[in-house]
Amino acid sequence: MEKLTKSLEKYLSIIYSLSKENKKLFPKDLGKITGHNAASVLDFVKGLQKNKMIEYKPYKGIAITSLGKKYAQEIEIKKETVSNFFNKFLLLEGSELREETEKLQYYIDEKMVERFNYFLDFIGFCPAEVPSWFEGIKNYMENGEMSEKCAKCIEDCLSNNISPKCKG
Repeated sequence: MEKLTKSLEKYLSIIYSLSKENKKLFPKDLGKITGHNAASVLDFVKGLQKNKMIEYKPYKGIAITSLGKKYAQEIEIKKETVSNFFNKFLLLEGSELREETEKLQYYIDEKMVERFNYFLDFIGFCPAEVPSWFEGIKNYMENGEMSEKCAKCIEDCLSNNISPKCKG
């Protein structure tokens, strides 16, 4: 499957999302959503049609193809992975989470998504309920300072030139 440009991916995501509502979709609808003029929207529609992601017939509307659905689902998985990572490990929520996910989801490559997924999976099946370092970093992000336990652990490790045996 040929890689689409980021702009075409954004359009395909919109079309995929709207196709779930089973409504007829026309270029003017995309123009309202994206704020792009009719000529630009048609260029994007033609680009997606050229890549066999959609079928477009004037006056009949836009229909997503099975190839388009598959590609859009991959984009959705990427979006979900980025969102989960940002939420669980960077503690982003609400509109900030949506905005930051939107910024990155089209630019992160598959290798990085795979690494995010490995990290998320590992943390999910790790027998420790919460990794010992997580409370320390959470406190640091929320308060801008290290907890006494973390500071002591770092001091001990540095002064004794040893690996941490973090106890959270």
